[in-house]
Amino acid sequence: YMNNSPFEGYMYEKNIKHQLEHALIYTNMDLLDQNTLNSIGKKVLDANKKLLLYFGYKSLDEFRNEHECICDFFERNDRFFI
Repeated sequence: YMNNSPFEGYMYEKNIKHQLEHALIYTNMDLLDQNTLNSIGKKVLDANKKLLLYFGYKSLDEFRNEHECICDFFERNDRFFI
């Protein structure tokens, strides 16, 4: 990386910090003994290995290629879903 300005250096360091925090969170999710999912609305951001294996996927990308949302696995019932 080439630091052309203090702002560029700041943004580079902020990006590295964000990547490390994300890696730490994802690693900790995999240590949990329950299925764990992180999403915004219907978009799945992260899922731990236990959840992916439960649904038969080896990776989050593989899951995303076939499903937009974890709700694809829910049974539709108008008493519970609007």
